[in-house]
Amino acid sequence: MLKSAKAPAAQIKRLQANISKSAATCDRQQQRAQAWTALQGSVQQALDAGKPELAATRLAAYVKRWGDDPDTLELDAKVKVAQASAQLDLADACLAKGDRVCLENSLIAAERYKRPELAARTQALRAALSQLLERSLLDASPGQ
Repeated sequence: MLKSAKAPAAQIKRLQANISKSAATCDRQQQRAQAWTALQGSVQQALDAGKPELAATRLAAYVKRWGDDPDTLELDAKVKVAQASAQLDLADACLAKGDRVCLENSLIAAERYKRPELAARTQALRAALSQLLERSLLDASPGQ
């Protein structure tokens, strides 16, 4: 239309530059959307396989390349819950073995994720750790 209206060459050139610039932005947005779809599947697959660290690594790579947004933050929270849950599962196993050091280390690792969804479970394991410590101190008392 600009050519048929005999618009100045500078105006046509400016329009073409804007179109080219917008096309690059559009392509990048499409690539990000495709990468996001692939990421969601791979993160869910890793979580389903019980590999929250792998899920976290995949998400971190995506965020490094494409940046954060509300969707990545939501997925990050889901991954962190899985990571903290894995640490609490390990703490449960340590408790079953009566391994105080292992239990404490696992609890500390789980608490670093600061997941309120797991607070009750963490508190229960903290109480079990206290009982285990109390029993071990009583068993080691010099009067016996």
